[in-house]
Amino acid sequence: MTNDYVRPYVLWEVTRILLEADEPTLAIHAGSVALDGRAIVIAGVSHAGKSTLSGWLVAHGWGFLTDEVSRLEQSGEGWRVHPFPRPIGVRRPTPLEPFVQPEFGEATEILVPASTLGTLSGVADLTAIVLPERRPGASSTPTPAHPATAVRLLAEHLPKRASDGRAGFRTLVDLMQSVPVYSLHVDNLGAAERALRELVAGDVS
Repeated sequence: MTNDYVRPYVLWEVTRILLEADEPTLAIHAGSVALDGRAIVIAGVSHAGKSTLSGWLVAHGWGFLTDEVSRLEQSGEGWRVHPFPRPIGVRRPTPLEPFVQPEFGEATEILVPASTLGTLSGVADLTAIVLPERRPGASSTPTPAHPATAVRLLAEHLPKRASDGRAGFRTLVDLMQSVPVYSLHVDNLGAAERALRELVAGDVS
């Protein structure tokens, strides 16, 4: 096993231990970024481009919250996202290549410090959950996701779902009932970034 795989594995194990010691209201295996105090959670299946999209957004003015675990807290009728900063894990080649530090050499699995891409964000109000998917030729227009699809996908990304049991699932359903979830087919990252800016500004119905 090479260092390309050892470092991400060790970092995830440390993250898992911290999660088990912590008591967030809800923790989802997903990235989060914020713009003007309004956050989006970026979740999806493996290789969907979550980390690349998160990194691209941070490099273009969004604040970084997390690339690994989004810690959500219910606040009144809404939800807030707490920072859980750790490096952004990406596979090369990547559109983030211009921001990659030379010391990574020829490594194919790299951990890019978010501070090299942009700024870190504090606690932010959750505006939407976004489910990205790479799709050539797509228009990058966010479309409402089917609730059943969203619940199924997010349930698979609860690091503590085994110990949280029904209580964790009920919390997830509460989240789905109060926060909109969108599918986002991504071809051009610039177009996706512009679409998400409109989303957090409230210009997408």
